[in-house]
Amino acid sequence: MKWTVRCLLPDSKILGEGSRFLGSSDWREFDLYFEVPETCVYQQLTLVSGGTRAFEQKLDGTLWFDDLKVARAATLDAAARVDALMRDLAEPAQSSGNGQADAKESSE
Repeated sequence: MKWTVRCLLPDSKILGEGSRFLGSSDWREFDLYFEVPETCVYQQLTLVSGGTRAFEQKLDGTLWFDDLKVARAATLDAAARVDALMRDLAEPAQSSGNGQADAKESSE
């Protein structure tokens, strides 16, 4: 499972993706930074399967989040800026049309 943030209007494109949650683990913190272009008027935050193959799409179990929040961040870190740049560069090459409001998401 992973968090995905997508711009839905005027164009559909992925603005950011979190790291995958795999198997069982102790509580851990995580952040997802992304930038929303001024032209993006509608965003969607979803928890989706991180699998790429059909057998990875079958999920079973319980996923717990505590103190989950979405908050505006003052700035993006370098890794988030590089991620946004790489998505923008890859976008024209994608024929399917798949494609960061500063925000921070965290859970303990």
